[in-house]
Amino acid sequence: MISHLQKQTGQAIINIFETGLVHGDYSVLSVLADDPGLISYGRAQTTLSSGHLGRLITAYCQDPQARDGAALRPYATGLRKRLRESLYNYPLHRALRRAGSAPIMQALQDVYVDEQFWHPATAAAQQADISSALGTSVVYDSFIHGNWEAMYQEAREGYAGMGWGEHALVRRYIAVRWAWLARHPRQILRKTVYRMETFHLLCQQENWRLTLPLVVRGIQISAKTFSTQEKTGMSSRRALFYQLALACLQKTMK
Repeated sequence: MISHLQKQTGQAIINIFETGLVHGDYSVLSVLADDPGLISYGRAQTTLSSGHLGRLITAYCQDPQARDGAALRPYATGLRKRLRESLYNYPLHRALRRAGSAPIMQALQDVYVDEQFWHPATAAAQQADISSALGTSVVYDSFIHGNWEAMYQEAREGYAGMGWGEHALVRRYIAVRWAWLARHPRQILRKTVYRMETFHLLCQQENWRLTLPLVVRGIQISAKTFSTQEKTGMSSRRALFYQLALACLQKTMK
């Protein structure tokens, strides 16, 4: 069973991959016409083409406390329909960046990450007999970045019945995904091999429990990283916003 601190650490690693910040950047927006995601937004870089961005913004606009709901509401349908016109809608881009600083949007992104990525990833990890904090974080990274199932099946080839154990499977998965990224026809994905390099280094260090402190891409993650946020009183306020955001998200997903 992964502890709350291990979950925070695993998610912080991927936050750094996605936005360069331990707690994630809720306002960051990437718009690339030649990128499969087209528009990527927020802490987990939810994308237009996957449909996640449309669902996120729809849930946000349904919350009566959404500070920028009125500004984003006219664009919600287009985002849900994954319209490419959103690539060139600069008022939409400005509204998204502004909304990222709102506490309810940040709480909603936290909820969305848990409901759409973390919980499915932990379920997939358990099904694959992966229980360590590091192994689960590797699976979570693939749910955020994409293509978990295909990579897992390739890693399983020649593994089933060999009795190698979880650590060997996770190492093999990292190698398979590393090779896939390194040879990918899209340069933007080839540049992300650092994700597997990071996990490979943690495996070499035998840090399966994600014991702190650790350094990811030059950024330190420590217990103080998370305790500082809690001491500011953010955790209790976030808990309230989290519950409100979860209710909005559940309403949207019905």
